[in-house]
This record gives sequence, C-alpha cells and structure tokens, in this order.
Amino acid sequence: METNVKAARTKPAKIVDKSGGSGIMNMRGGNSVMNAEALSTRFINSSEQLYKNADKIKPIDDYEDIVIHGDKTGFAYHDKNGKEYHYTVHEFADILKKSDVYYGGNIRLIACEAGAEGATTAQSLANLLNVNVMAPSDVIWVMPDGELTIGVTPSINDGEWKIFKPKAGD
Repeated sequence: METNVKAARTKPAKIVDKSGGSGIMNMRGGNSVMNAEALSTRFINSSEQLYKNADKIKPIDDYEDIVIHGDKTGFAYHDKNGKEYHYTVHEFADILKKSDVYYGGNIRLIACEAGAEGATTAQSLANLLNVNVMAPSDVIWVMPDGELTIGVTPSINDGEWKIFKPKAGD
C-alpha cells in the first residue's frame, strides 16, 4: 500500500503501537514542542503505514532524510491517540537541533508540498539550519518498497525535487 504524506496527515492513523510511547516524539512535561525529543528521522507515528514504508527509502549522497507530515507552511504529527500537533518551521528546526538523530547536514525533506510554488516551509528550514533543503513540489508518495513519487496520485510522477539554499535574514 503506497502512502502519501499529505493524506496520512489529514487522516489519523489507527493505533497498533503497543510500546506505550508515541513512537516518534517523547513529549516530556506535556505537549510543548520545546519538550519534544525526536526518536527517529521519521517524525511520524510508528503505527502509520508511512513509517513502515519510509524505513525502505534509499538514501542519497550528501543529504539526511527527514520524513514528517507537512504542507506549504509547516509540519504536523499525530500521537498514538490520533491527536494532531502542528509545528511551525521554527519549532521544528528547534526539534532538529536538539535531536540525536539529525547530524546537521543537508536535508531531503520528505514532506508534502514543502517545496511547492508559494511554499515557505523548505526555504525557511534551509535558512534556520543554514543547510540545503531538497523538498518536493507536490504531494509525495512513499511506496512499500521505499520508492518515492511526487504528484497528485502515486502513479503520476509529474512533480520534482527542488533545492533551497540558505539565505541570510530568516
């Protein structure tokens, strides 16, 4: 079953995680993003099909893959109970900076529409982290074998990867 980051973001996943944790964020001391601790470069709930599919994404040279639900202006995460948390780019940049799983390199941001026309997500993240950010121009689909397609449907790969270079002033 292919999984689209955008569709998964708008439909809370049924929970099958028996670990007792969210599988991705440790929300110590409440749900404040400042207390969130990344537990994986897949910033999605481990009970989602997307989490499983993302495990098979083939890495590319010079980029760290970051998988998270996103759109043109920010990010979202569903906890194990299906509650959705929204994060600004600034908040998510703080999470990455404090994370033990992000090493400070260039990012391939696997988040829907983060690099779409008029989007601010990828450019803002590049500016805040002072790294190049590669982001999709449309909805990104992650197939069970880890293959990525960008477009309105998983079978029409008509989108593209765009690279955003850091600019001063953000």
